[in-house]
Amino acid sequence: MSIQQVDAEATTPVDNKTNMDPLMTMREAAEYLAVSAPTMYELVKKYQLPVVTITKDRKIRKNILDKFISENEAPCQLISITSN
Repeated sequence: MSIQQVDAEATTPVDNKTNMDPLMTMREAAEYLAVSAPTMYELVKKYQLPVVTITKDRKIRKNILDKFISENEAPCQLISITSN
């Protein structure tokens, strides 16, 4: 039996298991951001990124990392290259 909820505006059941953003281990999150594990722990601490603690393991949702990336992206500056 799966846990389901019904969207308020639709009559189609929504399966919570498949629609929840996946939890990543701190090591997986570090790999996703291409940083070391100690750097990942520092990012969580410095930016107060929300983590889920399961037993002794910290997990972080992928959408939190995606939001962190988009909020910390530097704008790209386009330059024109002309030949003389």
